[in-house]
Amino acid sequence: MRVVARDPSSHSSDLAMRSGGSIVNVHGVPGTVTCVARLRLDERVVLLASHHVLYGRDAQTRQAVALRVSPAAPFLVTVGNTLHGRFGTVEHEQCSYHVDCAVASVDGAPHDVIASLSSWFACESIGWAEAGEAVFKSGAATGATIGIVADVAYTDVVKVDGCVTIAPLQLLIRSSIPRKPFSAAGDSGALVRNARGDGVAMLSGVTPGGDSIACHLVPVFHVLHLRL
Repeated sequence: MRVVARDPSSHSSDLAMRSGGSIVNVHGVPGTVTCVARLRLDERVVLLASHHVLYGRDAQTRQAVALRVSPAAPFLVTVGNTLHGRFGTVEHEQCSYHVDCAVASVDGAPHDVIASLSSWFACESIGWAEAGEAVFKSGAATGATIGIVADVAYTDVVKVDGCVTIAPLQLLIRSSIPRKPFSAAGDSGALVRNARGDGVAMLSGVTPGGDSIACHLVPVFHVLHLRL
């Protein structure tokens, strides 16, 4: 993820690569931008992030979404509104995957921010993760970290509409650095890349043992009707 440091008074962003791109919903729920994408239907540019971030604390569709211009400062830049998302199990190529994903428009962003979004949150290609391979991410909470894919078909238990349900076919990622987690609260949504630079997943949570959970990116693009 390449980002540009600019003066917040000019409505630009000071998102440092080591801190990821912090996105905040209307109620202040923080997360990390996954990447910029386009809606297949109308080619509109959108920001991909976690559903539990964009819709956290009962946020609704068409409510404001902002980027935090500096991890150390309270400045926010409103970029647009929530559009739609999915949290739960979806079908893709005859398999059931759990996803935690949503998109926000950038209709309200200043022109200089819109012009820079593709470089800030670029993802050139997406693919599938492989068990045992090294992956990395840049999150708003823990910065840049490296991990190993421990499982590509991890099953978790989550709450959907107040009901406990199985969350199948996710990634389980273990940190490669002793005593340093791969991710933490505030990193949700961060793009997980492999050594080739392909986007393979987006972070969604952490296990009680401290490993990270991420949903596969290909089913996310499928269910949200996105393209790069």
